[in-house]
Amino acid sequence: MKKILVAALVAVMSLVSVESNAKVLGVKAGANISSLSGVSSLDAFGDALANAANFQGGLVFNFGFGQKKIVALQPEVLISFRDASVDWEDLDLKLTTSRLEVPVNLQAGLNIGKVARVYVQAGPYFSYVLSDNTASFQEYASQIGSAVTDFDVSRFNWGIGIGAGVQLFSFQLSAKYDFGINELEGADVGSLWDGMKDRNLSISLAWFFL
Repeated sequence: MKKILVAALVAVMSLVSVESNAKVLGVKAGANISSLSGVSSLDAFGDALANAANFQGGLVFNFGFGQKKIVALQPEVLISFRDASVDWEDLDLKLTTSRLEVPVNLQAGLNIGKVARVYVQAGPYFSYVLSDNTASFQEYASQIGSAVTDFDVSRFNWGIGIGAGVQLFSFQLSAKYDFGINELEGADVGSLWDGMKDRNLSISLAWFFL
């Protein structure tokens, strides 16, 4: 998975250097509404998970093909924070992860005059977990005498995202839903996150300045 993430970053930088006439560079920021889906090793714990909000931001590139740019490739490099709220027995905490994410979206759009473009998009994303707060789960579980002390999460994650948006002049408003493919569990067998996968709705605004 690490090789895939590195390859995706190299591909983005290659596009930036080779397609100099077509590239558009911008910044984006927005909200994440995250959750986990699947079957936890403890069913009651899985039922106690709920959506939680955080944010994302970073760089975005857009490469349009053809004069009308009906089809475009939009890779991004983001710092993304994803949460899941937990209210189970004496645990009332949030699972928070900060990630380096590289989505690669293929867009199909329709121009409205010379100032606006509406589009749908889909593509894979790759992410690496930079930090998490699972240590606080372990400490808190130990304090209350809980038998659940395994809170490891996978460092590398990937999935598929689908969405839609509108671009007006240099601004792009978009909404996208990500479906995690790999499980969130760590290396240990019988992890608390066993069988659970990421789900995330993002609503973001990008500004292209170059």
